[in-house]
Amino acid sequence: MGARFSSSNRRPGRAAPAPAPPRGDLVASMQRSASSVGDAFTEAVASASRSVGAFGLEREIASYESKIRARKRQFGVEAYAPLRAADRQALALVFNAARSDISALQAVIDRKRAALAALRDSATPQPVRDNGD
Repeated sequence: MGARFSSSNRRPGRAAPAPAPPRGDLVASMQRSASSVGDAFTEAVASASRSVGAFGLEREIASYESKIRARKRQFGVEAYAPLRAADRQALALVFNAARSDISALQAVIDRKRAALAALRDSATPQPVRDNGD
C-alpha cells in the first residue's frame, strides 16, 4: 500500500506543483489586494453618491424653471386688465412684482447650477503630477 503513493508512481508528463510563495509575501499580497478592492469600493460609493446628488440638483433646477414659467403665465393674466385699461402705473406694479419673483427664482437656479458644476468637477479625477523622479 505504501508504494501506491510514492513519487515513482506519478503519471508521465505531469509537472510537480509550484512551490508556495513565502508566507510574508502572501500576506503582503493579500493586504494590497484588499486595499485596492477597498479603494475601488469606496470610489464606487462616492461616484454613486455624486450621481444621486447631481440627479437631485438637476431635478430641483427643473422644478424652479417650471416655477419661473408658471410665474410668467401668471404675469400675463395679471397684466391683461391694466393693459386693457391702459393703466401704466398698475402695469408697472404688476411687472415689477413679477420681475422680482422671477429674479429670486433665477438666483436659486444659478446657485444650484454652480453646486452641480462643483459636484461634477469633484467627480473628475485630478491628473497625477510628476515631480521629475
